[in-house]
Amino acid sequence: MLQERCVPCHRVGGAAADRPLDAYASVYTQRSTVLTQVYGCVMPPPDAGAMSSDERAVVLGWLVCHAPDN
Repeated sequence: MLQERCVPCHRVGGAAADRPLDAYASVYTQRSTVLTQVYGCVMPPPDAGAMSSDERAVVLGWLVCHAPDN
């Protein structure tokens, strides 16, 4: 889900290349920020397409459980 929803912007050459989310290690180190942004409905931004409530629940659940490498 992160590959589809986040990586298009959060990768080298993307609009948010300074905050890459294209590798597990990058996501893990930024998990608190990602959790806050997704929980606050700040990310993904409106022009990137909204997450469904099910998608948001999956991402938030994974992050709340310390983002296991699965």
